Amino acid sequence: MIKPAFTAAAYANGFYKFYKPYNSTPVGKNVTTDLNLLSVPVNSSWYPLLPYVFSMLKLLNDIKSVSPNSDITIYDDAADHGFMFTKNGSNAFDLIILGHQEYVTQKEYVTQKEYDNLKRFVANGGTMLILDGNVFYTEVKYDL
Repeated sequence: MIKPAFTAAAYANGFYKFYKPYNSTPVGKNVTTDLNLLSVPVNSSWYPLLPYVFSMLKLLNDIKSVSPNSDITIYDDAADHGFMFTKNGSNAFDLIILGHQEYVTQKEYVTQKEYDNLKRFVANGGTMLILDGNVFYTEVKYDL
């Protein structure tokens, strides 16, 4: 399972707090206040604040109840996505579960591009279970 760290940052402490008060700003007028809300740290401690994470963790409990010998690993999407593959390039997992991965990273800002690695995982024959209809909505920059 891959927890949505970038989406958590946007909802918990990020740009949604910025856009709400400036939503009706006229086109062409520059906003020069609260710009700090457009660049926030990615922090996994925000997960408990987000309701969809509870459903993802519940799903993991359900999987364990029907398949007690399954080996479940939890990562977050701020991690280096090389974890999806073995040293020889094959998939390290049979299944990857995504929740509300609304935001994915751009190549220039992380060691490996999240979206490209997820595509490669599926192209290699892996199965991806997507729990939300709003995944891969937009790319975000992530400075290491």
